[in-house]
Amino acid sequence: MQLNDGMLVMSYGAREVRIWDLVREENGTLALEANKGFVVDEETINVVTVNGKRGVITAATSRNNIAEWKRRRQDAHIETAWQLSPCTHLDSPISLIRWSPVLSTCAVITDDTLVLFGENNASVKMRGKVAAIQTSSNSFTLLNAATGVSQDLKLTIPSARGISLGEKQLVVWSDDTGTLRQEISLPKSEGDPEMLEINKNWMAVATTNGFIRIYNLNSRDAQQEHNSKYVVENLKNFYKFHTIKINQTGNKVAVTYLEDVSTVAELLLVFDAETDSISSFSFDKGMTDTQEYEAQAELAHTSHGRPVTAAARKM
Repeated sequence: MQLNDGMLVMSYGAREVRIWDLVREENGTLALEANKGFVVDEETINVVTVNGKRGVITAATSRNNIAEWKRRRQDAHIETAWQLSPCTHLDSPISLIRWSPVLSTCAVITDDTLVLFGENNASVKMRGKVAAIQTSSNSFTLLNAATGVSQDLKLTIPSARGISLGEKQLVVWSDDTGTLRQEISLPKSEGDPEMLEINKNWMAVATTNGFIRIYNLNSRDAQQEHNSKYVVENLKNFYKFHTIKINQTGNKVAVTYLEDVSTVAELLLVFDAETDSISSFSFDKGMTDTQEYEAQAELAHTSHGRPVTAAARKM
């Protein structure tokens, strides 16, 4: 619940926001809409904030989506005066969302990221006490929150699409050139870098065309380890990657993905770089692809008089 400039908004884990205009003494509800990218039958609103002067209500949902309603001044009715914008998806659960009382900026805090939305969207990545702040298309500031020491960086790439902060590295990738840290070019067939994850001295990169790359960050220049892997080759439906994680030894990468614009697949894919293989775990079935194959094989043998095992019964 939040009160700002005569507007009171409240969310209570439902699929709508309750709104009160204390000046006009009106109230109503604002609901999520499927045509804006929300899963209305499953998605609920967890936190909400309002900027009454700017005429914006911003909420975070259970599926890590940002919902934003903007007020149309010409419409006097409280429920029809607020128009929902298309959803914006974040990769981590959202714990807090607040509009600044001074700037036209909304801060969204996730498990590992602070993202600022406003007229000039900025991205902030935090790791420990160090924050990397993208202040423009190619300008960044590194800030140590403990000491207050900051360092400004300006890159030569025309427009940075995203940033990630490692223990000793700031990683930047471009939307126009398809380059990573200005040093690594991705083949056109693999698409553009879409998301990345850093663990110790290892970095995993997921691309728009379904490829995974692993880089070793030990040296001054990032070096690719192993061959790129097309991990979605045998998937029936693949829209884009949803999450990516790499282990501390840099030889295994786990990913989840979207089957369409709003549906997260029930499979967890694991790329073993040393064996150049892909395995999967089904959350619906509660087993890996290997366990499923073995269970099906045992089921086939039961017709010849063999006892049904626990694994077979699970199927």
